[in-house]
Amino acid sequence: MAIMNRTVLVAFTLLFSLCLVVGVAEAMTEAQARYEEGKAFIGEGKVDEAMVAFDKAIALAPDYMNAYFARGTLYTNKGDFDGAIRDFTKTIELRPDNDMAYGGRGLAYFSKKDFEKALNDFDRAIVLNTEDWLVYYARGTIYAMAGEYDRAIADFSKAIDLQPDKDMLYNDRAAAYYMKKDYDAAWKDVNKIEEMFGNINTNLLEKLKQASGRKE
Repeated sequence: MAIMNRTVLVAFTLLFSLCLVVGVAEAMTEAQARYEEGKAFIGEGKVDEAMVAFDKAIALAPDYMNAYFARGTLYTNKGDFDGAIRDFTKTIELRPDNDMAYGGRGLAYFSKKDFEKALNDFDRAIVLNTEDWLVYYARGTIYAMAGEYDRAIADFSKAIDLQPDKDMLYNDRAAAYYMKKDYDAAWKDVNKIEEMFGNINTNLLEKLKQASGRKE
């Protein structure tokens, strides 16, 4: 009788474990479907519907990294930076080498004017991925605000190497050159902006003219 009871118990345990595995798999399949639905809603510009879809995906699969990252991005776009930080932090917990999560959280901290934490996240994002121009630009902006113009110029230059068709990169590098009184370099960027994009920062241009004594 004891052997039979143990056999029944083992069989029940195995059956329970199998049901649990099947249940988890089914939940993950449904979570993936809600995640894909959320992505489709984003493509249609339906942000609120996308948020609901990602909420459902996370409820079904609490460790679904992609859903946290996607929802964190939505929170950022909606201006809910605390929500974004929570979701990007969870993404990092689930995958510590996710450079985009560090970059996303850094941008959320930047938007909250928590520049020290933003800088730490941008540093980590760059260690993990040296090819993201936006992270270099954001970090360069923090350096420029802190008066560290050489560091700012280095980051803006790296961003330009990676993404040479963004006028704001040349503009902000020109401003950094202006602030460190390297007027020749500032003029090169100003002229580059006009040549490549057909526009110019008139405020910076006037300041540069006065400081350098040049007209172009």
